[in-house]
Amino acid sequence: MTEIDDTCRCLCAQCAQEPAPYPVIGLWAPDAYFALGPRARRAAELSDLWCVIDGPAGTTHHLCTWIDVPITDRPGTALTYAPWVRVDGADFDRVLEHWDDPLFRETFVGELSGPIPTYPDEPTTVRLRTDGLTTARFLPGAGGALARDAARGITHAEAELRIRTILLCEDDV
Repeated sequence: MTEIDDTCRCLCAQCAQEPAPYPVIGLWAPDAYFALGPRARRAAELSDLWCVIDGPAGTTHHLCTWIDVPITDRPGTALTYAPWVRVDGADFDRVLEHWDDPLFRETFVGELSGPIPTYPDEPTTVRLRTDGLTTARFLPGAGGALARDAARGITHAEAELRIRTILLCEDDV
């Protein structure tokens, strides 16, 4: 279920050209997309970084965000998570309106579109901030394990354990 990329899916021109020391951990679409039937999937709009789904309850808008967890014993490296976040339609339109504007900086509120691998108990209501890149940075909720790890970092051994845990869970799906 979880996709592990071998290359950097972070979102600046420099990184896109260089291999990442760790995989980016995230799904290639939000959970709501996977819940759709074949016809509804064909009708949905999906890119690497955003998704629009028309459903019986209305239209939902999703952005693929990212957060780095620094690796404390390997300076300059991080384990990157790429969770999908459902945002309000007006906020989604505002982000897309300024997609290529390097000076655009705003904070939005959204809901996680699904659990974050190895952080199943994260709060579902989250904040995200545009950083003048073609994506949004996920801002973890205060007090959560992801917020703690993003602030303090984890060791290389912990990063490898998390990656192995995700890979082992894939075999069960």
